[in-house]
Amino acid sequence: MALLDNDRLSHWFAGAVFTWVMIFLIWGVLVFHLWLKVPTATIAEFTGIGFALQLAITPWLFSARATRQNPSGQITQRAAAVTVLLYAEALLFFLLCPTQLAQRPGVAPIP
Repeated sequence: MALLDNDRLSHWFAGAVFTWVMIFLIWGVLVFHLWLKVPTATIAEFTGIGFALQLAITPWLFSARATRQNPSGQITQRAAAVTVLLYAEALLFFLLCPTQLAQRPGVAPIP
């Protein structure tokens, strides 16, 4: 048995936690906060909601994985889960951005 394998949902959740922590630290803090001066609260809000969305989709994606009984997996279910996750993340981004930009001084409002 490997340290992290494909057969445990908890490993999938651990991977999501690690990934979102890295996204927050690398993209959120380094790029958006230090370089683009976006408030940390905004970055944490976006990261937290994105993380919650991924945790909600992960069991659906986990159930579509390849197993010994079904070596090819359920490709359409996997594609649907990834599509829903990506659309939800994009919707989150495009709904959150104008709201946050309007609150920043010196930024022209979006018509």
